[in-house]
Amino acid sequence: MEVQLDPVGGIAGDMFIAALLHAFPEHQDGLFAAVDAMRLPGLRACRVEAHRNHGLHGLRFLVEVDGAQAGDGDAEDHHTGEHQHASVPWPAPDAAPVRHGHGHVTWREIKGLIGDALLPAGVKSHALGIFGLLAQAEAQVHGIAEEHVAFHEVGATDSIVDIVGAAQLIAVLDAGLWSIGSLPLGTGRIRTAHGLLPVPAPATAWLLEGFPVHQDGIDGERVTPTGAAIVRYLGCRPLGRRISQALLRSGTGLGTKSLAGISNCLRVLAFSEAPARREEDDRAASQMDTAAAAEDWRPGHPAEGTVADGFPAPDFCRRELAVVEFEVDDQTPEDLAAALDRLRSHPAILDVVQQTAIGKRGRSAAHLRLLTAPDDVEEVARRCFEETTTIGLRYHFVHGFTLARTIEPVAVTGRPVRVKVVSRPGAGFSGKAEIEDLARIEGGHFRRIEAGQLATEQAFRQLRDRQPWFKAEHENQKVPPTELPGHDESA
Repeated sequence: MEVQLDPVGGIAGDMFIAALLHAFPEHQDGLFAAVDAMRLPGLRACRVEAHRNHGLHGLRFLVEVDGAQAGDGDAEDHHTGEHQHASVPWPAPDAAPVRHGHGHVTWREIKGLIGDALLPAGVKSHALGIFGLLAQAEAQVHGIAEEHVAFHEVGATDSIVDIVGAAQLIAVLDAGLWSIGSLPLGTGRIRTAHGLLPVPAPATAWLLEGFPVHQDGIDGERVTPTGAAIVRYLGCRPLGRRISQALLRSGTGLGTKSLAGISNCLRVLAFSEAPARREEDDRAASQMDTAAAAEDWRPGHPAEGTVADGFPAPDFCRRELAVVEFEVDDQTPEDLAAALDRLRSHPAILDVVQQTAIGKRGRSAAHLRLLTAPDDVEEVARRCFEETTTIGLRYHFVHGFTLARTIEPVAVTGRPVRVKVVSRPGAGFSGKAEIEDLARIEGGHFRRIEAGQLATEQAFRQLRDRQPWFKAEHENQKVPPTELPGHDESA
C-alpha cells in the first residue's frame, strides 16, 4: 500500500493523525490505547471531532492539557462550523498538572518516558525516530549537542501525544511507500520560548531540506516541526507519474487554525498496486535505498515484489532506472564532498558513486554516477548543475533486477537501528544493520560489529513473532551469519 499526503493547508502532528483516522477509523481505539499507555501527567482529555471547514468535511484530533486545548495553533484559535464529538476515551482526573506549552523536557527524559511505556517495540521505535529527528534539528539550529536539547513546545504533553499517536498509526498501517505533494512554507513570524522566529521555523526548515516546497501567499506557520519530522522520518517521496493503481481509502484531517481562502487540511489517499502491474513498479524498493542513503531511518515495510500478506512474491523483480553521469575537474575536494552529501540526501536520488578518472589534458577528475527513477531525471540534472561545477552531463535508461527486502527497525542499547532483511532465492533470508545507525553507538569498531549482530538477530525474532510468512519460510533456517555492517547503495 502507498499512502499519499496532500498538504493543502500544511501538516502538523494532529492533522496527520486526524487524516489517517478519517481514512482508517478502525485504528482509533488502538491509537487511544497507545496514548493511554504513556500515562502522561497533565493529560486531561483526547478526542476525535468531526468538523467542516471551507466546504470540506473531515476530522480534528484534539488534546486537552490542564483544561487547555492543544492543536496546530493557539488554544483560542478554532474554526467555526459544525462539530460532532466522536469519542472521549478518558480524562485522567488524578493526573499531575503540567504547564501547557511551556514545559522544559530534555531529549534524554523523553527517551526514558517512551522506553518505559507499555508500547509495542515498533511503536516505540517510530516514536523515538521522530523525536530523534526533532532533537537533531534543534541541536543543529541552536549549536548544541543532541543530549542537551530541552524541548519547549515540542516537548509539551500534547506534542508527545501527537508523536506517539502518529507512531502507532505508522506501525499498524505498515505502508510500503509514503509520498507527499509540495509543502506550503508559510510566511511571517511565530512567538516561541526563544522569542520571535521566522516562518518556517529554523528546525522546520532544516527538516524539510530536499523536499518540494512552495509559497502560496498565505501567512502563518503551515508546517510545524512535528509535521516536518514525520515527513522526513517516513522518507516521503515527491509525487511523480502514477501508474495503474486502485484507490483504497481517503481521509481529511483539519487543523485548528483558520486560513484565508483555503481549507487548513491535510488529505491522505491510500493506494494499492493493481495486480497486473505489481511487478513493474519498483518505487517502494528504490525508496528504501533513498531513505538509507539520506541517513534517515524509517519504518519497516515490505519492498517491491511483495504482497500484503506474503514476502516475497517472486524471487526477484524487474525495475527501470535512469543513470546520470558527468565528470568534474575544477571543483575543490572539500566543496565536491559537501555537494555530494547534499545530492545523496535528495529524495529523488537513489545512489551516488564517485570514481577517480583522468580527464582532458591529463587532469585528475572525479567521475560521478547517479541513479534515479526515469521520471526524476530532469530534477536530478537540475540539482547536479546547482551543486557542482559541471556544465554538461549524460543520462541513459537501464533495466535491472532487485531482490525483495524489508527494513525492520529495532533498538540496540537504546538506539534505533534499521536492519535490511533480504529474501535470497533458494537461500532463505539475510540481514544487515545499516552503518549510519551503528555509527551512533559508542564503543568503537568491535562494539559496532557486536551491535550489528544483535540488531540482526532481534530483527529476525521480531519478524518471526509478527509475520506468519516469515516464520514458515524461516522455520528450519537458523539466523544467518550477520554481514559486516555497511550499506550497498546500489542494492
